[in-house]
Amino acid sequence: MKSNKRVMAYVEVVFDILYLLSVLVIYFIAGRSLNLFQKLDRQPLSMVSLMACVLFIGDFFHLYPRIVMNIRYNKPAPEKRLIRGTIISSFTMSVFYLIMWFTLPPLRTPVLAVSTSSTTVTIILNVIFALLFALRIFFCVYPMSQWHDKEQSKNVKWGIRRNVPFFLMGIMVIIKNLLATNDSVYQYKGLWIAVSLSFIFYIPVVLWAKKKPALASLMLPKSLAYIAMLIIMLIGASYYLITFE
Repeated sequence: MKSNKRVMAYVEVVFDILYLLSVLVIYFIAGRSLNLFQKLDRQPLSMVSLMACVLFIGDFFHLYPRIVMNIRYNKPAPEKRLIRGTIISSFTMSVFYLIMWFTLPPLRTPVLAVSTSSTTVTIILNVIFALLFALRIFFCVYPMSQWHDKEQSKNVKWGIRRNVPFFLMGIMVIIKNLLATNDSVYQYKGLWIAVSLSFIFYIPVVLWAKKKPALASLMLPKSLAYIAMLIIMLIGASYYLITFE
């Protein structure tokens, strides 16, 4: 039994390192691609590069203590370092979705009212998304958010509070992507699937991982969903530039 746990610990180490390297590779590909389109609007590709950078920084702080802990196996990492990494990752995940939201093309169809202009709808949705982002950050940095609390019930309740705004941000990204997939310039098709999968894997961890630690393994496919998001965004941004070359 102990040998199996040790093997799984090393598997997680390999996965985490490959994941971080994959994000870093996407960052360099996006950055390198910027040099190929000097005369065009390169903002979409710049945003993808920024998303990869933000994702790498947050997950590095989150995963590095776990990598060290799993390599040492019997020597757990300092809890403060693990908690600090989780807080940083929670912040950067929120920034990741914020960048994604403003990178995706605006809605082509008014969704609030028939008489509402597309520009007005875009402004309203941007404000709502920004407020959800601010609420998410507030709950993450709020001193009473129970990051250090050992009591499971309080931990879960605050975990839900922190993630409700984050979940709503994800829902808004999914809807925006679905309503913009027929656009002839931006090709971010399938992004909504990757976002949906990331939350499908993430929600059980937030709700039940304290009772059933095995559910924490769902964070591995969640990480793959984030890689898929970056690849889709990279392809979409490149398509945008090639179209206008």
